Amino acid sequence: MSAFAALAFTGCLSGCASRGPRMALLAGLLVYGGAIEIGQFFVPGRACEWGDLGADSIGIAVGAVIAIFILWIASPKPAK
Repeated sequence: MSAFAALAFTGCLSGCASRGPRMALLAGLLVYGGAIEIGQFFVPGRACEWGDLGADSIGIAVGAVIAIFILWIASPKPAK
């Protein structure tokens, strides 16, 4: 979970200013997590589990929320 949180956090801070590329990045991370789980099916001694993909998705969400919050705090506010 922490690895995917770190990937989502750094990915969102790396220049995804608009919503479209940010959502594509997060969807790509989820697909990457799914591919890792599918790959584990073919490795002896490893198992692919829905719980692992769920943990990956929670990590992605946590990393993205923290990064978006930081971007929101750092964005210039209009003068009154």
